Amino acid sequence: MEDATAAISGPSGVVGARRPARTVSRRAGQRVESDYAALRVLTALLRGERPERLDWMAILRVANHALVTPALAAALDVAGGQVDAPHDVRTFLDEVARRTGERNRRLAAQLSDISAALNAEGIEPMALKGAAFLASPGDRPLARILTDLDLLLAPDEIERAIGALERAGFRLLARYPQFESHVAAELGREQDMGALDLHRRRPGPRHMAANAALERPSERIEIPGAVVRRGSPETRILEIVLHDLFHDGDYWRGALDLRHLIDIADLISSGEADWSLLTEPALGVLGRRAVGRHLIAAHDLLGAPVPPELLNSLGAGLEYRRALYQMRAPALRTPLVFASLLAQSPQILAHYQRERRWHAEFAEADVSRIARARARLTRLGRWLGPPPVGKL
Repeated sequence: MEDATAAISGPSGVVGARRPARTVSRRAGQRVESDYAALRVLTALLRGERPERLDWMAILRVANHALVTPALAAALDVAGGQVDAPHDVRTFLDEVARRTGERNRRLAAQLSDISAALNAEGIEPMALKGAAFLASPGDRPLARILTDLDLLLAPDEIERAIGALERAGFRLLARYPQFESHVAAELGREQDMGALDLHRRRPGPRHMAANAALERPSERIEIPGAVVRRGSPETRILEIVLHDLFHDGDYWRGALDLRHLIDIADLISSGEADWSLLTEPALGVLGRRAVGRHLIAAHDLLGAPVPPELLNSLGAGLEYRRALYQMRAPALRTPLVFASLLAQSPQILAHYQRERRWHAEFAEADVSRIARARARLTRLGRWLGPPPVGKL
């Protein structure tokens, strides 16, 4: 996907050609600025607007990196001929949409096979993130790239689930200790389009993800040959926030996940969210600020109808503007990351104190401090690095 635009643009110059450093620097700066401008145009297209000036190479570059090219293709289909796209752009987008549709059909069949094996053991898995959209009723194709399938089980169901899936032909790919990951195991088959992640808990800080105050009823969804469960819209929004901003570290590094912001905008547009969950005191100051940052981003970039009172957080607004500014000036990313950490140090300290209390009370008294410190340093190194594919 990252190199997809090369299929449209073709060679753009002589490989290895040398240019003056000042010219390269100026062009690099122009590209960064054009990527930010392209993000604004791309999100306008996703909102159904009709921008006049369209730099398709920049738009596709950002869409490919953010993994939202299928969503762009779907938006142009809805617009019909009202958006002027060159023939080669249309051809490329049509091919991406076709391949994404085929991949998602195969993932849906995989989800049915997995769920049927678990149902036979009396287990009804909870579909998380992209899998929850895949399991949603309706005839509209899912214009979204899924990298894997995420299913949440009760901790005491994990071993039975692994046994049932192995008997059904799935191979155990990895196991993870509780202190290291919210994922208990990864499984897959040779013919599958993506791995299955079996979750023992939701992603994110455990004092939030495992907090009973943040639980809401789920609903049973029938899929071909099986049954899964799906969380309420507000629960799924919170899952995305905790996954992106804390597990992936987007809050610390100041990155945006446009693919998941589209998911949030779709959930908000359903009109069924219970907003009280997203302002729960159990989230703490930092958790509510993280929720606010994602809601402000979904509103600003995608026009999500967020209630005005949830858009007024000064801290959340500053964090969102930091993410945009870092996209425009990546050389300042590291200084801004440390400035943000320093400015929020009281809230961060309170956040980690609550997390340590959770460890001591519930799960990890037998895990060495060295092991926990090593896991934290690994995460910190990942968070402070450049945003990976899928993040802006």
